[in-house]
Formats: sequence, structure tokens, C-alpha cells
Amino acid sequence: MNFGDSLPFLAAMLALLLGVAIGKAHERYKLRDGRWIDRRRARDSHHYVLGLNFLVSNQIDLAIEELSQAARVDSDALEIHLILGNVHRERGQVARAIQVHQALLQKPKLSKIEHAYILLCLGLDFKRGGFVDRALEAFNEVIRMDPSN
Repeated sequence: MNFGDSLPFLAAMLALLLGVAIGKAHERYKLRDGRWIDRRRARDSHHYVLGLNFLVSNQIDLAIEELSQAARVDSDALEIHLILGNVHRERGQVARAIQVHQALLQKPKLSKIEHAYILLCLGLDFKRGGFVDRALEAFNEVIRMDPSN
């Protein structure tokens, strides 16, 4: 077997490796407003890990404190802000939860799934606060966003 016979195989392997590398880079980094954002920066923060540990152990005040610190490390970390809003709602701080989720809706360039999930959380906030009409409106908007309907 000469080198010429293995060239298509080597090209396919190189293309596969290049695809994996690009996929991993896309998973970690996101281009936002002309600059690259490291999506894992906030999740690598010890505040994030501590906050989740406190949340699991039902130490809500400490969880909110640590997750808030993590959110300050990366203000673009949508996931952390969603968790904080949901924790506020479950704690009975509905006004704060609504404020957090409404602020997230104002972020530019949300994906469709991010927008729908934030609306769902906002609907749950409204429902918990007794704002049934507003909850229904938010839930209906989520349903309208579903392309299968």
C-alpha cells in the first residue's frame, strides 16, 4: 500500500478531527457583540459550585449569596441568573423573581429556546404571585413560539 492510497483516509480523519475541535470550541465559546465569551467562566467559579452545594443542602440564603457572586463574575451567564430567579420564586420572593426574569428578557440576541425558557420561568413567577392573567399570557406566548403548533 502506498501513500497515495491512504490519502483519502487521512483527509477524512483530518476533517473529523477538525470537526471535533470546532464543535468543542463552539461549546465553550460564543461570539457576542463582536467579542468571544467563555461560557464556562462563571461555571468554573468557586462561587457557582458553592452556590449549587448550598442549594442542594437547602441553605438558600448562602446559595443566593454565592450564586450572586458568580453572576457578578460573568454578567452574561444566563444559566446563573435563571437559577437565581427561580430560587427567589421558590423562596416566596416573587417580585424579585419577576424582576430577574424580566431583566433577562431584555438581553439582546437570546436564542429562541432561551427566550421561551425565560418566558416559562416568568409565567411560573406570575402564577406563584397570583397574577393568573399575566401567567396565562406568558404561557400562551411560550406555546406560540413552539414551531410544531
